[in-house]
Amino acid sequence: MPIVTKYIKGIRTEAKKREKSDWIAWKSRTFDFLAGRHGRVGHLVAKEDMVCKRGEAQPVEIEPVEIPPSSLVSVVPYAVHKAGIVIGLVDKMPLPTELPRVADSAVFFPYTDGVVKKGDVLGRAVYFPMEEFRE
Repeated sequence: MPIVTKYIKGIRTEAKKREKSDWIAWKSRTFDFLAGRHGRVGHLVAKEDMVCKRGEAQPVEIEPVEIPPSSLVSVVPYAVHKAGIVIGLVDKMPLPTELPRVADSAVFFPYTDGVVKKGDVLGRAVYFPMEEFRE
C-alpha cells in the first residue's frame, strides 16, 4: 500500500507543477478573459411538440435557460435525443457576455425523421465562468 500512496503523491505533485506553469503561460498571452476550470451543466428541454425531417436544421422553443453574467456557453456535442442534436442556442435579444442572458430557443439538427415532444431533453449546455483580467 505505501508504494501506491507514493505513486499517487508523485502524480499529484507533477499535476500541481504543470498547473502553475500552465497558468503562467496563459497569463503571459494577451487575452481579455480566462474561462474557469469548472463548468456547470444544464439541460435543454423542449417547450413544444415538433415534427422533424432528417437533415433539416430547425429552431425549437426550449425552457428558458438562464446564462450567468461573464460566462461562456458551450453546447455539449454528444447527442442526447434520439432524433437529433442541438447545435446552438438563441437569445431573443443578443446581449454582451458581461450581462445575464436568457436563451429561449435552440437550433436542432435531426439526423433521422422523428418527433420531439414537449418535455423531451434535447441536449445539454455547459456554462464556464470567465475571469476578466487586463495586463
